[in-house]
Amino acid sequence: MSAATIRIANVGTLVLVLLLAACCPPPAAAVAVAGLGAAPYPAGDRLFRGDARWLGGDAAYSVPIDAERRLWLFGDSFIALDASRSRAKSKLVRNTLGLQRGVDVREASMRFFHGGNDAAPSAFFASRGERWYWPGPAAQLSPSLLLLTLFELEKQPGDALGFRAVASEARLMSPGAHDDPSSWSTQRIELPATPWGVLLGTGALLVDGGYVYNYAVVEPGNHDVYLARWPLERAQRGDLGDPQWWDGATFRGQAELLRSAGRPRLVATAAQTELSVHRDPNDGGGVVMVHTIGFGQTSIGLRRAPRLTGPFDAPTAIARPDESARDGVLVYAAKAHASLVTPDGAVLITYATNHRDFATLVADQSLYYPRFFALHAR
Repeated sequence: MSAATIRIANVGTLVLVLLLAACCPPPAAAVAVAGLGAAPYPAGDRLFRGDARWLGGDAAYSVPIDAERRLWLFGDSFIALDASRSRAKSKLVRNTLGLQRGVDVREASMRFFHGGNDAAPSAFFASRGERWYWPGPAAQLSPSLLLLTLFELEKQPGDALGFRAVASEARLMSPGAHDDPSSWSTQRIELPATPWGVLLGTGALLVDGGYVYNYAVVEPGNHDVYLARWPLERAQRGDLGDPQWWDGATFRGQAELLRSAGRPRLVATAAQTELSVHRDPNDGGGVVMVHTIGFGQTSIGLRRAPRLTGPFDAPTAIARPDESARDGVLVYAAKAHASLVTPDGAVLITYATNHRDFATLVADQSLYYPRFFALHAR
């Protein structure tokens, strides 16, 4: 069985929830991809393990702030309630942030941020009534402006999953010199709904050539990927209405597409809700997509496209995390971080781990902290 995403719901009690997708065969063992190879990078894993209160989280999107700082966005996170570093004495909050100072993850520092206080932690991005937020991708729009995306969920008691994604939105954040995100100027922006089942703010963001591109995913659904964009100057003003969609020949505004009964062109099939897209280090015109293949005991996959608009080829497994050999462990949320590279120039990839048995997850702190692979150009 595979799944698109795993999250932990905290509704009165701590409950493990799987968003199930279609069944698929086990992933193949890792193979070489022309010009690229991946290997574990355990020296960087310390970045996530040095805090006394933050005891693990998933999602793990990152975005550069400046030459020395990176902002991290995490989903459901364990926050310790005392100094014991025990998840059994912690609270799960819907989302948290991390502020990395230093670009070498082997030596950089990380501070974590949540809402509330140490005695009563809460999500950094507060829930709205019964709806809560999980993070999506982020991008740097200028040296003083970040674009973060969030998708909003609500309980659906009659649904097999118990909840569903209902909307998405963005935040424009101005960090300045302060290292505390709670002090940053923030503007909330609703993202438009689409009639095609594509949820803006999922997938990946890429700033390139004067545009902000969103490789957005059908969610819930088959996780096919479609490409939307906004002119950079519009995004910097917080104008994310009427996205332009790739229709196979050109980009057309959503309003124009609807008037002509058109629809966007598929750029990648059967991906994941969480993925990344960055320029191919071996092909200046091409792009690379990274995501997990399937779900559960799975591999990290890589896809290539000759241009920003695709089409992407089928995923090839480039790495298989050790956790995929463990019974009950789930591996998911793989993505590359183009602004984080090793001293020898490898782009870093993170992935998340979880367990089908929640009690095991609470007890086993080898799980649920993000871990690194390094993607080397050969």
